[in-house]
Amino acid sequence: MNKFLKAGVLLIILAIPVFVFLFLKSFGVNHYQVPLYYTADTTVSFPDCPDLNLPHQVKFQENSDHSFIIRDNYLVFAMVDAIQPGQESSEKVGQLARLTNAVPDDSYQVITFTNIDPDKFKSTFEGIYHSTDQWHLKNVNENVLQNFSRCGLLLPKEQTNFSNNLFVLVDPDGMIRGYYQGTSREEIDRLVLELKILIREREID
Repeated sequence: MNKFLKAGVLLIILAIPVFVFLFLKSFGVNHYQVPLYYTADTTVSFPDCPDLNLPHQVKFQENSDHSFIIRDNYLVFAMVDAIQPGQESSEKVGQLARLTNAVPDDSYQVITFTNIDPDKFKSTFEGIYHSTDQWHLKNVNENVLQNFSRCGLLLPKEQTNFSNNLFVLVDPDGMIRGYYQGTSREEIDRLVLELKILIREREID
């Protein structure tokens, strides 16, 4: 009788982890929450951006004949120096190419600010850049870029030029959802993941 009792207790002990696993698999929900930056309850100060209000929504307008309006899309902003294109510029363009290949979806756009004409950009990065409906090249002057990077994308002052390595993800409401190192494969993998999650969540809603 004692042997049967011990066997029964042992069976129960061994069965508990199985039941826990089956319960979590059936009823557990695993949510990956993509961050939401600069909401109304954020404590942040940008004294060089006097018109900044919280929650912060990204807007961009260069001038009357060349404007970009946030449309009903997710946006990935990047800056690439094409006048003095070093290894980092090529790496950033290569990672943007990876992104557009990994997420072939019309729910987002990649906006690349550069300091040369788009046709020259394409020839400079021939073999790395590829044309796609999601990828847009914008030739802007450095003053416009600095103002937009600082007070639009809220980048640090030292990252408001064409050689900065940060990519910024913005949702259709103009809210910033992520910052990513543009020369890091792991960071772009994270961007791909978070962009896919946001697109999927929007489809479900």
